[in-house]
Amino acid sequence: MARQSRQVNNRQDTYYHIPLRTVGLKEDRPFGPAERRRLRELLTQVSLFYTVRVVDVAFLGNHVHLVVKAPARLPRRALVRRRWLAYYAACGTPKAEPNWEDLEAVGRIAAKMRSISEFVKMFKQRAAVWFNNHAQPGRRGSLWCNRFVSKIVTSSKQLLFLMRYVDLNPVKAGMASGALAGMLNVPGAIAVGACPFAADYLKTLRSCWDRPCAHLDDDELFARHVRHLERIRAGSRGALPEEMDRYLI
Repeated sequence: MARQSRQVNNRQDTYYHIPLRTVGLKEDRPFGPAERRRLRELLTQVSLFYTVRVVDVAFLGNHVHLVVKAPARLPRRALVRRRWLAYYAACGTPKAEPNWEDLEAVGRIAAKMRSISEFVKMFKQRAAVWFNNHAQPGRRGSLWCNRFVSKIVTSSKQLLFLMRYVDLNPVKAGMASGALAGMLNVPGAIAVGACPFAADYLKTLRSCWDRPCAHLDDDELFARHVRHLERIRAGSRGALPEEMDRYLI
């Protein structure tokens, strides 16, 4: 099988869609509620270290959809140190600090912090170690399909459509009945006040919204987004036009 391509652009701030799928049969569902909860925790921890920002995510039974924004600029030394300390404090793992006066060493850490490859690598590794030790004790081998694929988002319109797709993925998978899918997606997590990615999600949503929205506060914008998601969901199951009108923005 040909190796799947991975798109990377380090010349400017760039959004990516990164689907992460588990090994095994298509009908396998290794991620139940406990596993998805731990994946959320690990993704939150990993995000402390990297300057790659998670702007949208959905956790399904055998895969994760990520939308991230990777910066072109390397973080400065003060930010590198702050993120390094925050990450290892959250992990509860003692680790000797680097020599922050060693600019070459700091530069290597900075390059790692803005890399989507390093970001995904750490998340996948930590998830696999936890899964093999706790979710299925004694399990060995890979949890994830070999090489992750990253697709560059090339326009605001594409980014908005992608966020709608990711947000509705739990509905598509039959795991939720509506756009507010609990902890399966970002809108559901925002609705219950438990989303560490809410600020970046709402900022990104505002940046790609296809209608004037400067007059809307975040709550109003979010409400309109959810209504639009419900309109899409209603249409996808053959709803009558009268029902779809309930969700018009």
